[in-house]
Amino acid sequence: MSTSHRVALVGCGLAARDLHIPVLRALPGVEIVALCDRDLEAANTLAASLPGSPHLGTDLSSLLMESTPDVVLILPPTASHEPLTLVALHAGAPVLVEKPFAETTAAAERMRDAAKRADRLLSVVHNALFTEGAMELRARVATGQIGDLQSVEYLTSSRNQTFVPHEWYFTTRGGRLGETLPHALCLIDEWIPDLVVRSVQTARLGKAILPEWGKKEMIRVDDLRVEFATPDGTQLGSLWYSLNSWLPTTVIVSGQKGHFAAQPFGGVHELSTEPPPIREAVGALLERIRLGLARRLPFMKRGNAVEDSSHYAQLAHFFSAIRGETTLRADADSAVRVTRHWETIV
Repeated sequence: MSTSHRVALVGCGLAARDLHIPVLRALPGVEIVALCDRDLEAANTLAASLPGSPHLGTDLSSLLMESTPDVVLILPPTASHEPLTLVALHAGAPVLVEKPFAETTAAAERMRDAAKRADRLLSVVHNALFTEGAMELRARVATGQIGDLQSVEYLTSSRNQTFVPHEWYFTTRGGRLGETLPHALCLIDEWIPDLVVRSVQTARLGKAILPEWGKKEMIRVDDLRVEFATPDGTQLGSLWYSLNSWLPTTVIVSGQKGHFAAQPFGGVHELSTEPPPIREAVGALLERIRLGLARRLPFMKRGNAVEDSSHYAQLAHFFSAIRGETTLRADADSAVRVTRHWETIV
């Protein structure tokens, strides 16, 4: 199969190794032609796991000139996203940026504006939008069954943080909640993009279960509650994000005719005052249990773990948008809105 996309990866750490490279290698017609990292040894180590001989370097501008990619993925910590994105856009490549997109709304706006001037696509890794549950919810709301939207709620809690691979995820801006918060914010923005933050409440309850190397003092905030509203007060949003109990991630979208509840890694059901049939309720419960286990136990997964992932779905969508086959989701305008919420909260 001929190559349709030549990709440069910037940042050769865990995100590149464990998330993006497995997906890129699984996508048809994609070739990784360049690896850039300020630590050249990290780039060399990653290159050894790849077929071919990608270009390696520490200076992105020079590397892009040598390797001539047509897509660039920006994966280092958030503080470096803006300058690296501007270099890639100036070189004429569409860009996909890891979350959090930018440290400030002003930086996010500069990145968006640069993409518009360059006439290139700019997107952010908001793979929560591409989970099965999120896509099913989108389709069911589009039927008009629940009428005009009035509110959106996001709830999640997970004590188990033993899978976190590095202390950076706890010590970056906003801590563990701040690092993962864009997952929640993009799902809220998906439904009501005009929301603004009205109130933020935080607490430190200390119930999280940390990796063996973790220290309790690394977590400054482990319970977050946020209330949103549109400027005219006609639509509302809320968020509860905690590390102190166990509640599967749930998004509740309400309209004047009804309500849907979705679990991004599960399914969607309509909320009703009537109890569901026993068979349906038990089946839904068992499926939620299976999905929770499958995220931790490989033998519980169904199908291909990489090709069935939300990361694969988003990258496939991004390449499709580059080819002009679909309209880009998680675009630069939504990235700015999510960054505005993130900056206000953390």
